[in-house]
Amino acid sequence: MRFALLLAFLTLWASAAARAQSTFDEDQRVTDESLRAHHWTLEARFSTVFYPDADQGAPSVPYIGLDNQTHSGPPFYAVYGPHHRLLSDLELDLDLWQGFGSVSVGLAVGYSEFYGHSFIQEPCPAGSGLSGTCYAQQGVNSSFHLVPIRALATYRFDYFVPKHFPVVPFVRVGLDWVVYWNALGSGQVSYENGGNSDNAIGLVTGVEGSAGLMLLLDDIDGDVSRDALHDLGISHTYVMASYVDQIIQNGPSNLIYAIRTGGSSSPPAALNLSAAYFDFGVAVQC
Repeated sequence: MRFALLLAFLTLWASAAARAQSTFDEDQRVTDESLRAHHWTLEARFSTVFYPDADQGAPSVPYIGLDNQTHSGPPFYAVYGPHHRLLSDLELDLDLWQGFGSVSVGLAVGYSEFYGHSFIQEPCPAGSGLSGTCYAQQGVNSSFHLVPIRALATYRFDYFVPKHFPVVPFVRVGLDWVVYWNALGSGQVSYENGGNSDNAIGLVTGVEGSAGLMLLLDDIDGDVSRDALHDLGISHTYVMASYVDQIIQNGPSNLIYAIRTGGSSSPPAALNLSAAYFDFGVAVQC
């Protein structure tokens, strides 16, 4: 009899404990989901296939290479070669609306650099097949630096993230300002003999659009995700990839120039820094 009573007591205790644990788990889940409401998104992105269209429309120029052979190519290609370079970007977004997805605005700052060999003008060497003055490649290093600054608006289809659906498509548009400069091997900004540095440093404006996917990492390790939420305030963590298409030829500035002048004169020529590339990175939301 006493054994039956003990068994009944243990059964009731286990049932009550299970209900309490279930209630605790449900309360914890509700608390976690309420904490996961986010307002800020920080992204770090990288592209290894970045190359600007600086030579678009530029004619090929014959030049004497370091091997003393005659070559021909457009100016940027001739100095910096054909290889793509690393472009790094850091972006911070603020959500303006959350409903069927989310809409945010933000600012991104990036950096990329190219290295090559500078040119000088000198009399064409005999036997080169060229006459008059030629461009000759020098052993002196030359570098080209770009700092893209972008104002961006992003729509993320993250409506199903609370239901643990891991894929978030997004689209993005923006206005671009790209600061660039050319420097010698010493790091000094290069300039023409007359002291005019207009061709060594400048600013070009443009527009861009991109589309990509974000992959939610929260469910890979629930304990780590919960610790990041409670200890660091990180609501979600993603890896991401996107395709970016930029038209950076002073388009917005040229429009303002045309309005100001009434279209009476042509806008100043600008370096073409348009580019199309894939990038990848990580994002955290707080």
